[in-house]
Amino acid sequence: VHTYHLYSVVHTYHLYSTVHTYHLYSTVHTYHLYSVVHTYHLLYSVVHTYHLLYSVVHTYHLYSTVHTYHLFYSTVHTYHLYSTVHTYHLYSTVHTYHLYSTVHTYHLYSTVHTYHLYSTVHTYHLYSTVHTYHLYSTVHTYHLYSTVHTYHLYSTVHTYHLYSTVHTYHLYSTVHTYHLYSTVHTYHLYSTVHTYQLF
Repeated sequence: VHTYHLYSVVHTYHLYSTVHTYHLYSTVHTYHLYSVVHTYHLLYSVVHTYHLLYSVVHTYHLYSTVHTYHLFYSTVHTYHLYSTVHTYHLYSTVHTYHLYSTVHTYHLYSTVHTYHLYSTVHTYHLYSTVHTYHLYSTVHTYHLYSTVHTYHLYSTVHTYHLYSTVHTYHLYSTVHTYHLYSTVHTYHLYSTVHTYQLF
């Protein structure tokens, strides 16, 4: 009994020691776990803080980069648009001037061509006037020639008529003279016969 009692005491102590050791081990282990968790928490906090800081910096950097790029792109694009508009304006000005020059050249060409046509028409008119005058002169000359020729024919006819009248008169005179001569000769013969008879 006594031996059992000692055994029991020893065994109880041993159990107590085991429990206490376990308790200590648990305490130490718990503390270790706490330390690990706390360390991990601190490490996580540091990493998270760094991550947040990095994110903020990175976000700011990206924002700055994007903003800078946006400003640069906007500036370049605005300048490009301005250049395009200005170039188009210059092109329009040059094209307008070219059209003006073309229209002005065409107007000058039309003016010169109109003047040329006017000169041609005027020259033709002068030619027609000269030709008409020439025809008039020709007709008038022919008329005068006809008048002169007619007068000449009239004069010729009249001269012939006078000649015929004179010739007729001459023939009449000749006939009359012959008749008188015949009468006288007849009378003379009669007288001669009568004188002879009387004798």
